[in-house]
Amino acid sequence: MLPITATAITLAACFAQEPKGGIDLMLTPRSGPAAPIAHAFFVAGPTFTGIIDEQGQTQWAAPRPGARDGWVLPNGNVIIAWSNEVLEFRYRSHDVIWRYG
Repeated sequence: MLPITATAITLAACFAQEPKGGIDLMLTPRSGPAAPIAHAFFVAGPTFTGIIDEQGQTQWAAPRPGARDGWVLPNGNVIIAWSNEVLEFRYRSHDVIWRYG
């Protein structure tokens, strides 16, 4: 189990390698015991950039790691910022539909 405090939800430093078999992630509220994460979330890590689902499995992976930040947009597309460019992807096809940089 990988403990993560609510104040350390930026997971860039938590991944030493890309999750392959899934991981158990817990949020530790400031008061009370750890609770399992009950939603998917975006990870911008040094060796993995993508979306992890509720079971800790890779749901969507960017074509390269090391992103600075990223978001799932209201239309379902994924926008990711690296140090030298920003790309918007279609979620299902991974097609790049917008680029800056």
